[in-house]
Amino acid sequence: YSRGLPVVRVDAGAVDVVRAVLSVFPLDTFVDQPLARMGGADDPTAENTVQAAVLEAAIAAHGGGLTIEAIPRSDFYPRADLGYAVIHTLETAPYCNFLLTKGVITA
Repeated sequence: YSRGLPVVRVDAGAVDVVRAVLSVFPLDTFVDQPLARMGGADDPTAENTVQAAVLEAAIAAHGGGLTIEAIPRSDFYPRADLGYAVIHTLETAPYCNFLLTKGVITA
């Protein structure tokens, strides 16, 4: 809410929300990593089970070859400020903040 972007609240976990969003929102195919996540404070490269499940859901929707970019926590917020909107979920796992780059919607 503090970012000034529109906030949409969805009463579900991150994996279910990402699945729902990606069912109507294609990831960009013109950028190297259209999916990013916040890295943990101790080890930004460490991945928790929810982050891994979000990547699996994105691969299922987007296709193979997709990876997830780990962004250090301090760098994540300025990138998030460039977004269009925020989806507030009920996710309680730490560092489960994600950035999705929208691709072209085709017929």
